Amino acid sequence: MEAIPAKVTCTVPSLPHKESPIFSIAVRPIVFFACAVSSFLAPAFAFDNSDLKAYSKLLPPTAQQEDPLRPTDQQSDNSVDPATYTIGGGDVFRISVVESPSIQYTGTVNENCDVYIPELGIIKIGRTTAVSAKKIIADFVVSKLRRQFEVYVSLIKTKTAVVTVSGAISGPGTYKLPGTSRLLDAIKAANNGVIPSYNEINFREVECRNRDSVRVYDLFRFLLANSLTDNPYLYPGDNIRISFAQRRVVVAGAIKSLVFGWVPIKQDEDAAGFFSLFPLDGAADSDHITIQRTNADNTNLTQVFSIRRPEPFTLRDRDLVIFGEKKNYPQVLYVIVRGEIERNGTFPLVKNVTTAADIIAMAGGATKNGNLDRAYVIRKNKMLSEEMKQSYNALKPVVTTGLFDNSVRPEVNAGLFRMNASNDFSVLRLSQNNNRILLESDDEIVVPKKEFCVYVSGSVSRPGAYPFEPGHSKAYYIGLAGGYSPKADKTNSFVVTNYGPVMQVRDGGALEEGDVVVVPDSQQYKFLAMVFLPIISTLAVTISTMLAIYTNIPHK
Repeated sequence: MEAIPAKVTCTVPSLPHKESPIFSIAVRPIVFFACAVSSFLAPAFAFDNSDLKAYSKLLPPTAQQEDPLRPTDQQSDNSVDPATYTIGGGDVFRISVVESPSIQYTGTVNENCDVYIPELGIIKIGRTTAVSAKKIIADFVVSKLRRQFEVYVSLIKTKTAVVTVSGAISGPGTYKLPGTSRLLDAIKAANNGVIPSYNEINFREVECRNRDSVRVYDLFRFLLANSLTDNPYLYPGDNIRISFAQRRVVVAGAIKSLVFGWVPIKQDEDAAGFFSLFPLDGAADSDHITIQRTNADNTNLTQVFSIRRPEPFTLRDRDLVIFGEKKNYPQVLYVIVRGEIERNGTFPLVKNVTTAADIIAMAGGATKNGNLDRAYVIRKNKMLSEEMKQSYNALKPVVTTGLFDNSVRPEVNAGLFRMNASNDFSVLRLSQNNNRILLESDDEIVVPKKEFCVYVSGSVSRPGAYPFEPGHSKAYYIGLAGGYSPKADKTNSFVVTNYGPVMQVRDGGALEEGDVVVVPDSQQYKFLAMVFLPIISTLAVTISTMLAIYTNIPHK
């Protein structure tokens, strides 16, 4: 295509007023000279812009009027890593050629990874990364121009990936996901939006097939070592298969990892490569990783492994791996103080040295409303964990149905459930130990406020709060409450002392301020009110109905 010279026409403007002699003599020659120079130089600066004018027809009118100085990637998908994102059918590019005015047009990649633009032809990209694709497109456009213009290429829209997921997941099938999704996103989508168990599923060898290629990825290298190479972008037509773990080892000790316990391993995996997945705790001794193995003949093999000086060692199914701690590594020990104390908060602890009295003094002592005689320590490390509580609660309906009557005595179950509910064993009263209790890490010291009442609840005439009098038993306060009601169980009343999240129940003895006396209903009353009286009431209604019917029947 030949270059078309730009046609320049210069017209000397005519003035509405009479020209002055100065204008005729000085200005007109300058104007004529400028026009002559422009006409002479125009062919030298001519360029082939017919291609660009034709390309502009491909765009809507609004796209042709955009700012020529801003054809940047500002509208591209910034979530894409162009170095690893693979181009496929459905990706859309914007191509901007900077001239005056700027020309822009778009091209969509087809299933063969080509871009077709009628005025340019077919741009063969191939299955390559976004970085390479941009260069291929830019080079192609530049080759069509007679002059060197700046060409910008932006990925403005990403494809949709239709993939198939199968194996050890809850919802195997075909899924349509954004092209910016990665391998783990597809597995999560096929498992009701939840990542499968790290301990049960083989994330170490996730198979991905596409046409004739088969790739295997270790998602643990992404999860634990942030390797994006093992969590690639999805590509249309991917067939992903994930299986249950066939080989696992137990991992414990001084590590900082979201995966621990039973961890899948690869076939014949070397220990050094496996250990490199786990971030170590500051207390970990990298030269003292213990591997214990039980052989088929029940003999044990123990191996001490060093990360800094690794030796070949192949892991086997059911090996035990423990990341040991450094010798004499300083521990962070602390206790918490709350309640009616001058300075609530966390305080340092020296193991086997610091006492409750030391910490209370460090916290500034009790406030004027604090009652040091009732101060106590809650030993949290002895309390049941939430997991244990849930397991006991789950067992309760099974035990009460009698399914375990032959194997577990009822009194044992009753004791476990009471322990679960009260945690009464975790309270240490300071007054009973002269404030000299040796504290442990995570202990909690509580100084309660002074109370001047004892509370009475249940089957009494007037439940409520009554003035505390030292040295009196529960009978005294039941008397203040008007005595037992007719439905009271007089032999099974008890006293509850509340220690925040913990409570203690006792039968008698002298009460303390803040205690609660509970008088339950008698079993006979419960039977009378809940069983016997409803039966009598039902019988009375039935008899009355029958008598009414009988009365209305005509008799001869």
